[in-house]
Amino acid sequence: MPFQTGNTLGAKSKKFEQALTRALAAEDYQALRDIADKTLELARGGERWATELIRDTLDGKPAQAMQIEGGETPILTKAIVELIHASGSDAKTPTS
Repeated sequence: MPFQTGNTLGAKSKKFEQALTRALAAEDYQALRDIADKTLELARGGERWATELIRDTLDGKPAQAMQIEGGETPILTKAIVELIHASGSDAKTPTS
């Protein structure tokens, strides 16, 4: 089997997008305008998911802060230090 370059799974996922775009274009995008109007109406009525959908679509999803710690030294830092130490590097390591 010859090697295929690129993400072949990503190309398959575009089929639905293409079919939806064709269907919307066939009716001059009226259904899309109706959906947008209904979403705005629900957001104005207090539907949280509708408000979040509009925010996420316009501004992007907010970043989620994650703090992973293990004792005094954060776990990720500890793992990196252990990896460097295991590879025989002369890098100085923080104390835990």
